[in-house]
Amino acid sequence: MHMRPRRVTAAILLGAATATIVVGWAGSANGRAAWSPGSALPGLGPGRVWSVATSPKTAGLVLAGTDDGVFVSVNSGATWTASTLKAGRVWTVGFDSRDPTRLFAGTDGKGVYLSTDGGATWTDVSAGLQNLTVRTLAFGLDGIAAGTNRGVALSPDGTAWHDGGLDQYSISALAVAANTPSLVLVASSDRGNLSNGYLFRFGTSGAAWQTLQSGLPSSAVATAVAAAVWPGLEWLTRGKPTVLGFCSGAVAGLVVITPASGFVTPGSAVIIGLLAGIVPFLACTKLKAFFKYDDALDTFGVHGVGGTLGALCTGFFASPEANPNLNTNLAGIVGKSLWVEQLKAMGLTLVLSVGATAVIAFALKAALGLRPSIESEEQGLDDADHGEAGYHPDEGGGHGEALSEPALSAAAGLVTPAL
Repeated sequence: MHMRPRRVTAAILLGAATATIVVGWAGSANGRAAWSPGSALPGLGPGRVWSVATSPKTAGLVLAGTDDGVFVSVNSGATWTASTLKAGRVWTVGFDSRDPTRLFAGTDGKGVYLSTDGGATWTDVSAGLQNLTVRTLAFGLDGIAAGTNRGVALSPDGTAWHDGGLDQYSISALAVAANTPSLVLVASSDRGNLSNGYLFRFGTSGAAWQTLQSGLPSSAVATAVAAAVWPGLEWLTRGKPTVLGFCSGAVAGLVVITPASGFVTPGSAVIIGLLAGIVPFLACTKLKAFFKYDDALDTFGVHGVGGTLGALCTGFFASPEANPNLNTNLAGIVGKSLWVEQLKAMGLTLVLSVGATAVIAFALKAALGLRPSIESEEQGLDDADHGEAGYHPDEGGGHGEALSEPALSAAAGLVTPAL
């Protein structure tokens, strides 16, 4: 049996895809099979393991922080023994990055403990951390940081601790982001919510923590609202919503919220999403029809108008509630005259972008021309510019015999076939 070339290509692609899926599944299955259960931790009973750490210096030395203290393994987790630290729940264990023979454990309500003999015995080093729960430890070249239920504590050697800030937060994770030229810490709190950031950064100045506000919640809200508003307007004005309208609304929402992302609350993002669905829609349907400019992809209506709208909305809706960093240098104008400063920035941006676009457009017009001739458009730009056609009816494509030129022209309504 003769197989058409297109079917051969499709069969090859299908076979390659199937082989990729099978190989990937087999690899993942082998990866899962590589795991084997370790031995039970003696005395742990139904308790849980909260943290595991391996020594960067001593091969095979592993610590486990559990509901019943610290357990130690000297053979890479094959067997475990209980240590002398029976302080109840141990949230975190770790090795000092400057001296891996020094082991630390953060406990539930009893501060920090230190071991210098491979985890066999432990000493209370909680000066400054009495009665605090230590859930995370971070080891840097300049010292150690502990995340507690009352903020962050810092210590140069892990034996005496002092307040490191964020006292009103319960710290759930802590990491050293940089050691040089100075210590940079990143901390997270388990009291975060959608309207307030829960990531914090101890900056290079070392003076205070900065809130790292995520722009994801507000961006998602504005995008979702705009994606619903645009097809809703189509429904009201044209009788039917379209998938293209839904996609255009989503893009418009992303465009408009971008300047404000990380600076506005989700509540303000709802308003921005409404405006993002309405204003670019009117620009694409009414403004373009009124001025009759050529914009097949509605780039100006969505990105030009939408981006300008987003910059202005930032001036009105930016709030320290969403990003406390606005209180650092903009406290005097946030919520008051920030929108005026945004107008100035918008004006400067328009002058630069319009001027540069005009220069580029005139240069292209002189060199190549800005648009094809009417004859090329009627012929088809695929053929006129590239010498190829998007459709090949003479090949049949497996859907019947190829049409002759007169029959093809008749089917297209271009000529009247002879009877």
